Amino acid sequence: QGAWLATSDGYQLFDAAATLTALPAGTTTSAPVIASTYPIDPGQTLAENLGGDIAHGWLFAPNYGVSYTGEVQVINLTAKPGFPVGSYTADNAALTAAGMTLSYFDNGSVDSKLQVGIVKGEHTNNAIFMDMRKIAPGTAANTFVTGATNGYAQVNLATFVDLSAVSVDSSTDQALFMAGFSTDLAVGQLQDPASVAAGGTWTGMSDWVYYNNLGTGASFSYSSGGDPHAAAVVNIAGKSYGYLLNGSSFPTGVVQIDMSALLAMPR
Repeated sequence: QGAWLATSDGYQLFDAAATLTALPAGTTTSAPVIASTYPIDPGQTLAENLGGDIAHGWLFAPNYGVSYTGEVQVINLTAKPGFPVGSYTADNAALTAAGMTLSYFDNGSVDSKLQVGIVKGEHTNNAIFMDMRKIAPGTAANTFVTGATNGYAQVNLATFVDLSAVSVDSSTDQALFMAGFSTDLAVGQLQDPASVAAGGTWTGMSDWVYYNNLGTGASFSYSSGGDPHAAAVVNIAGKSYGYLLNGSSFPTGVVQIDMSALLAMPR
């Protein structure tokens, strides 16, 4: 009973049950009980949205960085063969050499069924996908690298789309990409990296569609949700629905997106 939080002190586990137990008799407030803390790497700023896969023992944090030099931080919560519990940051030199664009990190999300971590940059049109089953400790202490073969994929969603965040439904493997300060959005169907035949290439997504000028021609006007990114994906009766906060300073409601229907639209 608790939640992982992104704080100025690091990524922390708030123990809700222990906090309630410590509540003094006759009071309604108590200092939160923090069970674990993993500091953010020096020179980095906490991820605006933290991803995680608790079932497989991962936290996934694309840290914002200084001067937009981002760094993906993963926290291994359960010991794995050759991969002790602890905090690891991306071996950026190795990832850059592999062709990964490492800048403007802003948001992370994890598909816990496929074990795919998604990195979204701020105001960029690309997304990075990591096969979490293949990441391994790097040569430098407390670093990690992606798998040598199909360990990551990079997708350019469009040439002009301004997107900053991602949220994924691990039941349908559908992801919603949205913008903090524009009317752009995209929906994608993740590709299972385990489905790639020997010698094939993992593409990250098998299909995606983008839509700009949300609200144009609709029965409502749309104002972007701002920071932190006001977006979520909810599975209702087996279908993925995306939700965007409509308006930042004075929100007027939420916009609901039928993600399967958007993917099925003629293009």
